[in-house]
Amino acid sequence: LGDQMQLPAPTRGAHGDGAGGASCLEYYAGDGVAADRGVFLGVSYRLHPKLCAAISELVYSTAEREHYSKRRSPFGLILAALDLCWRRPLYGHGTTPALTSLSFALRYDGRLEAHASAAKRRLSGSRAGDLVKADAGLVVVDVPDDGVYRAATANLREAAVVARIVAELLDARLVEDGETYRELTADDVLVVCPYNAHVRAVEAALAIKGAANVRVGTVDRFQGREAPIVVASLCVAAGLGVDETDDDAATATRGAAFALDRRRLNVALSRAQCLAVLVAAPELADGAATSLDRMRELAMLARLRELAAEVVLVEDESSG
Repeated sequence: LGDQMQLPAPTRGAHGDGAGGASCLEYYAGDGVAADRGVFLGVSYRLHPKLCAAISELVYSTAEREHYSKRRSPFGLILAALDLCWRRPLYGHGTTPALTSLSFALRYDGRLEAHASAAKRRLSGSRAGDLVKADAGLVVVDVPDDGVYRAATANLREAAVVARIVAELLDARLVEDGETYRELTADDVLVVCPYNAHVRAVEAALAIKGAANVRVGTVDRFQGREAPIVVASLCVAAGLGVDETDDDAATATRGAAFALDRRRLNVALSRAQCLAVLVAAPELADGAATSLDRMRELAMLARLRELAAEVVLVEDESSG
């Protein structure tokens, strides 16, 4: 009983075969629960349908798992490369290849569905600003990288944007059951960061905006929690000086590969009952894919952008 697509239990030690450190659930279920091995509970009472659709497609899709189960084979490498080349041009990065006829490479049959009661939640009312206008679902906020924070685990530019978003959203009201309205409070917002240093930077920025009571923490801290609004900040704009081809566990704890880990993104975004806001540098998708796993992560980021209700560009966070 559990969810193998959430964060695994902490382990100590290294296992050369790649499977020795897996939990019983991970070892038994692998990337998905086959019909002859268990029952998939396919209804979410937490996620709004607009957000559930994105999570379902990218994390709990049978076709997606089957597609990437071939990731160690030459055919899997070709498919992942096509995914990456096809997705990038959709939001202005890279050059457009003649791959329209091959868009089948990422077709999905998402298995997770939102309960009808979740569709009744939404944000309403006027807000102090207009950075995020959506009332539910997924929003991507681009914070261009200026090179200053590319090699840091705390990004002051993103922290300032996160604080601005939170301050604006706290002026809205929450519709819980389609009819009942209430004012949003600090307890209705979670801010998720990949690194503790970035947590402290966001906390400082929120204090300046008068929102010091908003909970800020890492993905590990918030697994199992939920709130109407989640703001997730990826912090990084590229790898942080680590070799993306290195399989050593010590090098996997920093950089874009860590921030874009599918399970970590799943936990971060799926904490939201109504609205999830992903704050990231658009340059993150321009990193060189030196392995099949990196190709897969970049393709997933591109697909998240496609599924977002809004993609907002913040030219200068100081203007907010």
